[in-house]
Amino acid sequence: LILLACSLPFSVFFMSVSQFVIIGNWFLEGRFKIKWQRLSSNKGIWLMASIYIVHIIWMLFTDFDASNLSYGLNDLRIKLPLLLLPFFIGTSDPLNTRQLQWILGFFCAAVTVGTIISGIVILIPGTYLDFRAFSLFISHIRFSLMIALSLFFLIYFLYKMQHIHRDLKIK
Repeated sequence: LILLACSLPFSVFFMSVSQFVIIGNWFLEGRFKIKWQRLSSNKGIWLMASIYIVHIIWMLFTDFDASNLSYGLNDLRIKLPLLLLPFFIGTSDPLNTRQLQWILGFFCAAVTVGTIISGIVILIPGTYLDFRAFSLFISHIRFSLMIALSLFFLIYFLYKMQHIHRDLKIK
């Protein structure tokens, strides 16, 4: 999960590798009876799967010419992690708070490094880039959403640290 979090702002290839690692780990873990129970009782997994199912239903109501069908099937292929990741992660052992904090921390660090690298490239004299090209690795829209999300996480972490620090002073 840390590899997935770190590769989000950088590399589609490593995102794919991390997803295969997650799937492989899921199979190596075993305990399929427990995983089946988690799948049948966890409504969040089914909610995330329904997003993908809506895309399939939309495909049924499109014109079935070659370009639309090709585009739709490619879109379903790209969005397949929306179906698979909730299934594999949601049926595995739940993360504790510390593990989740580490994953989010690595994500924030990766977004920060991506922002610094992009900023340095923009500041190189003689290289004028459109601000939409600020994101060197992924779509500028996705990158800006990741920046906003990581800022939210960092503000949350800062708030929690101040809250914990305040509680320690009281004791």
